[in-house]
Amino acid sequence: MTKERSFRSDRYQYKILEVNSSDEFLSSFSNSQSLNPELYNEQFLTLQDRLKERVNQLTEIHLTQRQKDIWKMYCDGYTQQEMSKTLNVNQSSVCKTLNGNTDYRSGTTKSYGGIYKKMRRICFDDAEILKILSLMEELEDNLKM
Repeated sequence: MTKERSFRSDRYQYKILEVNSSDEFLSSFSNSQSLNPELYNEQFLTLQDRLKERVNQLTEIHLTQRQKDIWKMYCDGYTQQEMSKTLNVNQSSVCKTLNGNTDYRSGTTKSYGGIYKKMRRICFDDAEILKILSLMEELEDNLKM
């Protein structure tokens, strides 16, 4: 009697089962309230890709290396705590890099720094990004009609 050989991948690979279902059943999952037509429009998706590409270009030009590292981790969905462990810095340093800092010493509050503020300013000063956003808005309006 031979024993069937086991593979390491057997522990985490799943079997997929294909099931037939009626058209009525499938159509119950799709209606005008649940699907967003602009998410499935090829032109809209192309504009989203152009927007992401342009934001990445501006990131490379305008941010310091530390800001780039934190921004990339932020875009990848890391928490501030995860970023701080990865970069071996305090969580407050990550928070200040993202949000900026506030100075209370002079009797008035003065905020400075922060990737959010910097990227917002850079993106809304960029003509190409503004053009892409207006094209996306036009397309969205046309799809709603």
